[in-house]
Amino acid sequence: MKKFFENLSEKFNDAAFEAQLDDFTCEFDAINKPAEIVVSVKSRKVIHSYGNISSYPYYNVDKINIYNEDGEDVSSKYPLFCQRVKDCVPSYKDVENDLTEANMSDTELYFGSEANYLHYKYGN
Repeated sequence: MKKFFENLSEKFNDAAFEAQLDDFTCEFDAINKPAEIVVSVKSRKVIHSYGNISSYPYYNVDKINIYNEDGEDVSSKYPLFCQRVKDCVPSYKDVENDLTEANMSDTELYFGSEANYLHYKYGN
């Protein structure tokens, strides 16, 4: 079962990566039952002590559907399984970092910027 959830986490991470930090839906096999998860991007507002308001995006699991042979949603019969599935959704920040790294050159990845590389290589 551990391997199942590891694979599911990887699948959700790939779906989130492909969605480019937007809402996504992902179909999966829930132990011989077709299933889907619907995830949207929400925003958490934080009011700081000095009065500024910051907004932090996060992934929200809108619903998990597990279907029986008749196509009826039976997810309410599996609350613990659904909670484990929710736990497989990656954090928004991790996906954001992965996308940033995917768009960086090797030099930027290792040194942070071209300027840092030139400073490392030539000094000054």
